[in-house]
This record gives sequence, structure tokens and C-alpha cells, in this order.
Amino acid sequence: MNNTMTRIIATSITAIAALTLVGGCTSSADQQILNKLDSMQQEIDDLKNSQTGGSSGTTGSTDGSGSSNDSSSGTGSSDTQSSTNTDDFEATITDLEQQAASAVETAGNVSVPSNLADRPKAYIDAKAPLEQIELQVDSVEDQIEAAVRSGAIDRQTYFTLDTRLDAIDDSLDRASDSLELRMGVDD
Repeated sequence: MNNTMTRIIATSITAIAALTLVGGCTSSADQQILNKLDSMQQEIDDLKNSQTGGSSGTTGSTDGSGSSNDSSSGTGSSDTQSSTNTDDFEATITDLEQQAASAVETAGNVSVPSNLADRPKAYIDAKAPLEQIELQVDSVEDQIEAAVRSGAIDRQTYFTLDTRLDAIDDSLDRASDSLELRMGVDD
């Protein structure tokens, strides 16, 4: 798995270097690219050290954001780490499924105000919990994408988790559409 990670990072460095040469960048963009290249080089060095038996004990982000998206503590084997990531994602998604089901039910039970002037506020108030969960779903999707890019989870696990998140997102969208229709609000 470390060889795969090394290849991904090396490919990223090559792509960034090629874009820099071809595209021509402003000084601010140049500095950002150089910073990203430095962090990628550090990650490659760390990977090489871990493969040769030297352990620096540091883990960095492999998505270029500067922060680690790994939700597990990092001294176990990669299989244990992958399992922990998957278990963490599974638990988070199960929690989101429960929250979404509750929010969808609550949105479905919202009464429509008889006063037309009160409907937009009632709609916004009823939709807020749905939007909050949708933001959480988007965040988890980003974390899962980063985990698959870094090799922390495999593609099949990614597709399984992403399908569950899509189902949550779809149920939230249907609830929002239903609210919009019932309240007579064009959002």
C-alpha cells in the first residue's frame, strides 16, 4: 500500500510541476505550488523512512490540505488503520442516517401556516435541520474521498460508503422539495 501511496504522490508532484511549466503562474500561485511540492516531498520522505524501518512517527496529509484527514491514531498496521477508518465512517454514516430519518419525519410533520406571509419563515425554519445534516454529509463525503486518495480505504469501501451518503442526501432533497411544495415557497 505504501508503494501505491508513493506513486500517487509522485504522480501529483509531476502533474503540479507540469502545470507550473505549461500554465505560467503568478508569484502567489508559484508560492502555493512550491509549498505543496515541499509538503509532498516531505510525505514521500516519510513514506521511504517508514518502508526502510525508520519511523519518524509523523503523519501528514496526503490530500494537500495541510491537515490530516485520518481519524484513527497512527501506530497500528495499515490493515488495522483501514479497518478503523472504515468503522469510523460506518458509525458516522449510521448516525447521519438516523439524524436524517428523524429530520425528514419532523419536516414531514410541520404544519403549513394559514397566513401566507408566515410560510417563508416556517419553510426556512423547517428546512434548516435538513441543510445542517446535508452539510455534515458533504463533509463526510470529502473525508471519504481523501481516505480513498490516501489509500486508507479501498475503492469498493468508498463506493459502498458513498452510496449510503447519496441515499441520505436524496432523502433530504426529497424532504426539502416536499416542504417547498407544501409551503408554496419557490426556493
